[in-house]
Amino acid sequence: MKFEEYEKLYGGLYTQELLLEAEAKQEAEEHLKEALDKAKREGEGGEGHLAGKLMKHSWETCRKNIHALLEDAKHPKKTTQGAWLLPMKELLVIYREKEEALEDLLVLAGHSKAMDAVLMSHDTTQTTLSNVAMLIGMQIKREADIERFYQWEEVNKDTDVKWLKKSMDKGIEQRVRSSYRVAYATNRMNKEGYVGLAWSNQQVEVLGAKVLEMLIAGSDYYVIREREVSTGRGTKHIKAVDATDWFKATWESNESHMIANAVRYMPTIIPPRHWTDPHDGGYYGESVLGTQLIRLKVQTKTKFLKAYNKKLSAIDLGVVYDALNAMQDTPFIINPFILQTLKEIYASGGELGGVPRTEPYQTLPRLPEDAPEEQVKEHKKKAVGLYKQEEARKSKALRCLLALKVAEKFSEYDKIYFPWNVDYRGRCYPIPTALSPQGDDIQKSLLLFANPSPLAEGDDKWMAIHGANLAGNDKIAFADRVAWVKEHTVDIIASAEDPLGYTWWYEVSKGDYPMEFLSFCHEWKRLNDYKAENSGSVKGFMSNLPLAFDGTCSGLQHFSALLRDEVGGFAVNLVPSDKVQDIYSIVADKVNVQLLKDVQTGTEDEKKEGSDSYKYGTKTLAQNWVAFNRIKFGKDGITRKVCKRSVMTLAYGSKQYGFKENLLTDIIHPYVLDHPDNSPFLNTNQAAVYMAKLIWEAVATTVVKAVEGMEWLQKVARLICQSGEVVSWTTPNGFLVQQNYMKMRQECIKLRFDGSQVRFYNQEETDEIDNRRQQNGIAPNFIHSMDASHLQRVVVSEHLKGNRNFMMIHDSFGTDAAHAGSLYKTIRDEFIGLYKDQNHLAGFLESVSYLIDDLDEVPELPKFGTLDLDLVAKSDFCFA
Repeated sequence: MKFEEYEKLYGGLYTQELLLEAEAKQEAEEHLKEALDKAKREGEGGEGHLAGKLMKHSWETCRKNIHALLEDAKHPKKTTQGAWLLPMKELLVIYREKEEALEDLLVLAGHSKAMDAVLMSHDTTQTTLSNVAMLIGMQIKREADIERFYQWEEVNKDTDVKWLKKSMDKGIEQRVRSSYRVAYATNRMNKEGYVGLAWSNQQVEVLGAKVLEMLIAGSDYYVIREREVSTGRGTKHIKAVDATDWFKATWESNESHMIANAVRYMPTIIPPRHWTDPHDGGYYGESVLGTQLIRLKVQTKTKFLKAYNKKLSAIDLGVVYDALNAMQDTPFIINPFILQTLKEIYASGGELGGVPRTEPYQTLPRLPEDAPEEQVKEHKKKAVGLYKQEEARKSKALRCLLALKVAEKFSEYDKIYFPWNVDYRGRCYPIPTALSPQGDDIQKSLLLFANPSPLAEGDDKWMAIHGANLAGNDKIAFADRVAWVKEHTVDIIASAEDPLGYTWWYEVSKGDYPMEFLSFCHEWKRLNDYKAENSGSVKGFMSNLPLAFDGTCSGLQHFSALLRDEVGGFAVNLVPSDKVQDIYSIVADKVNVQLLKDVQTGTEDEKKEGSDSYKYGTKTLAQNWVAFNRIKFGKDGITRKVCKRSVMTLAYGSKQYGFKENLLTDIIHPYVLDHPDNSPFLNTNQAAVYMAKLIWEAVATTVVKAVEGMEWLQKVARLICQSGEVVSWTTPNGFLVQQNYMKMRQECIKLRFDGSQVRFYNQEETDEIDNRRQQNGIAPNFIHSMDASHLQRVVVSEHLKGNRNFMMIHDSFGTDAAHAGSLYKTIRDEFIGLYKDQNHLAGFLESVSYLIDDLDEVPELPKFGTLDLDLVAKSDFCFA
């Protein structure tokens, strides 16, 4: 459509939509410009992507000059003089077997610090030749010190240098600021007894100046100028480093290009443009930039991706378009009650309803100069913990504030909408992120359906079930959930009337969904007020609260249906049961049998050879976990929460290593961060590895078929890759999935102590297939493509039945109370229809057989179990 047609269709709202998109674009540009300016102001301009591009441009000529300088130092002539010579010779000894790495270091360190300086032209003290030279020299010295330390450790302590490098680099990377990185490395080297390079300040400065001289000769970036400065006794002339006109113009041009491509996606105030082809849909104005049906890397142009794009134009994506357009057409409003409550919580300091603390944590007082070493060590440990805690607080607070600002901005409109698109598996996502139907608890609580339908008698049951779920009562029968809500109606209404004064709502729901539960409390109060005025009847009540039906460990549900796994299917509620089956608790119970056994009879600790550290035995590690669970949960054994994400991600290809990372990220690190003084874990990594093994062994006996299916898919993927092809298949809805995992062509040279780096080849993807990623990705991607097919079918089916309210999140199906009963049935019917009388692994094999050279090598298809899929229709709890 053209402007006139949209204006005729939507009136003045269309013009407002164009203005909103233009405003969002401008805000994105200003935000990026501010970030770029801040980096330059704070002396970090030489660390970014743009700096790396410019370094690469002059790399070879500068490197030739540095090479000549090194040759001069190795074979000095009579004219080769200066304080730079001795440290340069020492560098040649340190890098005697890798002079190319030394050349890279000198070019990168020189360019990085020179760019930092010239981009800080507002601060004349930073751009003096003396200061720039000293910064370059010190950067070189720090990097060289680390290399020499590794060599010293190998000779003097017979250390495993490979392990030491990995450990040291990881420790440096974990420190956020350059000064913290330097302090960490220095302290660690001193502790080992290593004495650093004994270069004088003069040698450091003159070495830096000599390197800078080579870079000036090899690039058109910098120039040395005389500058007149005022002193107490008059004026004097000093030498300063300045950017050339070419450098300034090039930097500004590249910055302008980056800024021009910045975009921020927001909700719309008119229905988003319907998707009709892979490149046409969603927004109307400035936000069209970068928007496409499938979330692919726009800059990637491998031969496989080119072929994929051609195929997309030739296939029928009708089901995908219909599902996306139905979700896009769902109108929302901002929840005024929740918005006001959140603003009041934020204004009062946060720490309620999931709103983080808004005031910074207090820093520790300075220690006296003569404080004992142990006290200093403990003080530093606490300071680091507080710093990490403060960084996490700031991140959460900013995310919350951004959601509130967007909600407030769009609260003035009668209806708002969310453009949607899909990823390469077909999974559906809203494009905006600051406020989204797939956002966090706060974001979702801020949204209500704009066009509710009237309730019929009995529809309030679904509302009550939803409320009980949000309060953590989702493991009991439906009747008990309804009873729980009715039993606590007085508390619910009191919470809605005074959420900041009567915080019962937060106490019962703070685990996951406090603000969504508060939104339910407000809706339940409205419903009770309506019933009081209508003789106890709910008929005709207009509820615009989104209600959700969530799958039970969705990935394992799909694997169990795929292979008719009766054991796994029972564990994830695909068959009727008197009570909710909780696979996370089933696995936790199995883990606890071995955990409590290890506490008594586990293996003993072993001291690592040549080190003061220990390889802890299973007895100690089990005791660590028992102590943690007693402190955290008041129980001897682990709870379902400890193993939840690992079990959940099993169906997506996660194995013991993934389980370990989940435990560190979700359980161990957050606890240590909040309790730096009394962590029960003697070694966090060993504790995670131990628990990951127990969970893996427990879950593998609970969902045997899922593990079997994963392994079969991986073997087939390996055969496809051996034939020189990428893994590609078509979903039951006709969507073409292609795994675009290709090997990267890259050479990245970087410094340890700041973010400076230069990437050659721009990390471009090649046409060479990454076999490992293709194999590891197939299980999660195949299952995601199946759950995406299920969701799309549910939306299309419900839309045909007249439902116009959708709030979907992969395995969570949301609508309003009036349509909840219909949706509840449709979810089950479409799940059965997706799998009954179908063998999707056989279909997958048939669709990829042309990609395999030797079909005789294909492993036998996994055999079906005895799960009766028709029972899904009678299961209350599979999606509840």
